[in-house]
Amino acid sequence: MALPQIGLPSALRIYLALEPVDMRKQYDGLWALASQHLGLDPKAGAPFVFTNKSRDRIKLLHWDGTGVWVLAKRLEQGRFTWPATATGDPRKLTLEPSALTLLLDGIDLRDGVKKAWHERLKNGTFIVSKGMILRHAAVCRTARRLPRA
Repeated sequence: MALPQIGLPSALRIYLALEPVDMRKQYDGLWALASQHLGLDPKAGAPFVFTNKSRDRIKLLHWDGTGVWVLAKRLEQGRFTWPATATGDPRKLTLEPSALTLLLDGIDLRDGVKKAWHERLKNGTFIVSKGMILRHAAVCRTARRLPRA
């Protein structure tokens, strides 16, 4: 069964919050962070990506014109490598959709190296530890849970 892929326009700006946030925050809390702490308007259409202190969870906040989306991902093993900014605002970084895809696919954006906890299968599907199967997409989503070994 093929998974639907979510495509992001190449001109879309994605904002990555560089400071970790409390992952208990939902719609209103993430909205407040985007507007007050990052100083941006979430209704402008740009997705906002947040992570926790241990970098094993991310949440993506996006206004689609009719409502707010919050997408979440928790890694069973490993950590996301959060890039840092050399210049500019120390609170946020602007990414292109392709960079977000690389980040979610386990590519260390600082070194351009695939993280060890990702294993790619022949059909383009990724196994992330023993807990999830994901298909490569602009924003990866859980396909199904595997039984624990």
